[in-house]
Amino acid sequence: MKYDKPVLTVEEQAKLLISRGLIATEQEIIEKLTYISYYRFSSYLYPFRECEKDVFKSGTTFEMVWQQYTFDRKLRLLVFNAIELIEIALRTRITNHFCLQYGSFAYLERNYFPKFSPEDFQTWTDEVCEEISKSKDYAVTHFEEKYGDSHDGPPLWIAAEFMTFGKIVTLCRKIDRDLMGMLAKDFHVVDAVFSSWLLTLNETRNVCAHHSRLWNRILKIKPKLPNKNKYSEWHTPIEITNNKMFSVLTIINYVLMQIAPEYSWRTRLNNLLVEYPSIPIERMGFPENWEQSPLWKK
Repeated sequence: MKYDKPVLTVEEQAKLLISRGLIATEQEIIEKLTYISYYRFSSYLYPFRECEKDVFKSGTTFEMVWQQYTFDRKLRLLVFNAIELIEIALRTRITNHFCLQYGSFAYLERNYFPKFSPEDFQTWTDEVCEEISKSKDYAVTHFEEKYGDSHDGPPLWIAAEFMTFGKIVTLCRKIDRDLMGMLAKDFHVVDAVFSSWLLTLNETRNVCAHHSRLWNRILKIKPKLPNKNKYSEWHTPIEITNNKMFSVLTIINYVLMQIAPEYSWRTRLNNLLVEYPSIPIERMGFPENWEQSPLWKK
């Protein structure tokens, strides 16, 4: 099928939305869509549409949609900032454990990564070395000038600072189980669960970095929840579903309570929810009485 939708001016976009039942003035819409693309904004309009129709539910105002858009933007900033703290802590702990166990340059040798295939390890190291080589940072240039004739790359504690979060996550997930267990213990959870959390946090970070819609997203990579028998607080008095943002927010809050309790991230999230009382947080996976969970009381 040929795609034949015409290109519309911002003024025509405004008229189209109003014709479909959105309550707003043309000028109100034009002011926003001049700098926020119609396509981007349409994902926030979608929940307000009548089922399978190109019209909006009765009473839908532009301000109602705009509230969800601005809430999502502030939520992304809050989540991205939290993941930054987690990322720095993860880099620190994996570097410490790995170097003490195997040596400063062992990250360039596949035999220390039993879960890597030869091909995937080669791809990973090539990409890591390329990221490092592009850096003009003093630490990299100084190491290259002084020690480059004897080493293929800098020690891990330098290299890790120039790896993407995705590369760090891959490194952590490919180490042996004993070392992963030591790493997971730093974050007060078991290795299999922590490994899944890293994938989910990486997905969430990418959503935030690309400024995509976050608040009511259905997760592609679902995090594992800790065992009910050993970690009962993850299951009672509320049940956490692992396919929506509430599970990610709970993981972030849990990890930050271990590594940066003084940050008061939970309070910042609560303040955001209070600022936007119209947001239907049940679409984010928030269960009733979620504040009663021990995970959110600490």
